[in-house]
Amino acid sequence: MLRLLAFHAQDARIKLYLLIIGHDQKLPEGAELEKIASGSLLKSDACLVVYPLGEPWRTRLFVSRSIHNQISTEFLSETIQACLNESLQTSNEHDQLRRYTIHLSTRLFWVQKALVTDHADKTDKGQSLAEFSSQSKTPAVTGTTSLTTVLIWISGSLLLLGLAGITCRHFFNHLQLRRRRRVWMLSEPETVPRLGGAFTGGGGGMVRYA
Repeated sequence: MLRLLAFHAQDARIKLYLLIIGHDQKLPEGAELEKIASGSLLKSDACLVVYPLGEPWRTRLFVSRSIHNQISTEFLSETIQACLNESLQTSNEHDQLRRYTIHLSTRLFWVQKALVTDHADKTDKGQSLAEFSSQSKTPAVTGTTSLTTVLIWISGSLLLLGLAGITCRHFFNHLQLRRRRRVWMLSEPETVPRLGGAFTGGGGGMVRYA
């Protein structure tokens, strides 16, 4: 991460600042982000990422007005959404941070090509930062927490399917066993006396299907 940020700081026009907070933390109301990095965010084209570790969908992206005034809101919103989608390719919180930062760094190189060279010099230094967030407070694919929920749901479904399969198998085995043990008894026919005799013998039979 340090090598990546050092490379970006050396070659990129848009400076990238990364503020990592805990998953159970958030920025306090009225936080003066403009004072971060000794006010560098307002002195040049810059981007500040407030990244809650393990919850990339809560990431907040701040850009200087010189960028916001030249780049469409749709593109910036799509950029942060693309970074979120990239980070959600893994469930490891540190890999999420690495993927998010690498993708954002690449996107910022694209953005700087569209900036007017001297626009930053004409921008009012006292202006505040413009913020972009990942769509809403609840992500479409909710990161580590939702990924875990999805995995649990899939595992539960597979478990239920497995139990249903085992139950059906036992049921059919039971039916087959009952069929094998069933004895079919045929009724013995009444023999009609022949030649007028009182008893001429009789016969019967039994068939068993094994």
